[in-house]
Amino acid sequence: MSLQYLEEFEIRPESTDQDAAIWQVAWTQHGVVAARASGTVDVIDMKSMLVKTSIKNEHKLGIVALTRSSNDELLLTSSMDGVVTLWQWCDARLTKVAQRASLRGETFDNDAVFQIDVWASALHPQSMLFAAGGENGNVAVFSAEADSFGKGIRHLVHDAPESDFCLSLAFTILSPYALFYLHDQV
Repeated sequence: MSLQYLEEFEIRPESTDQDAAIWQVAWTQHGVVAARASGTVDVIDMKSMLVKTSIKNEHKLGIVALTRSSNDELLLTSSMDGVVTLWQWCDARLTKVAQRASLRGETFDNDAVFQIDVWASALHPQSMLFAAGGENGNVAVFSAEADSFGKGIRHLVHDAPESDFCLSLAFTILSPYALFYLHDQV
């Protein structure tokens, strides 16, 4: 979905004291979910073009990644403050299922330690895990199960230079563990 489309309709939160810029969007059966620069998550009714639900105070800074599960039951958000949150739809409303303030220091079976803040994340289509990446092009896979949310599963080894940054992550439903990531050097 084009962010410009939403901006042209001037879908803004009721309070304009915060930055209303939309950074991420996701189509769901419950409406379009808009992740804002303010850290707010809005659910927009596409018939009325109005914000029908607004969730504030779960992310202090802008939301940089927003993905949904293939069955449309879960959403994953991650923000510039390092917070990663798993949401579930309950009666057409988002309810927080699990949250990690940071993934820094999480260890893996291969003894690697995740030492970066999350800049990109992606929820696996079957919702059992998520990937996160950031500085130095580091990417790791974590549990998305509510009782073990954010537990390190695997740190992906790469040959990227230290000036790399993970910009975007995506799983494919064609293979249970195929993960694609976009990275760039500074």
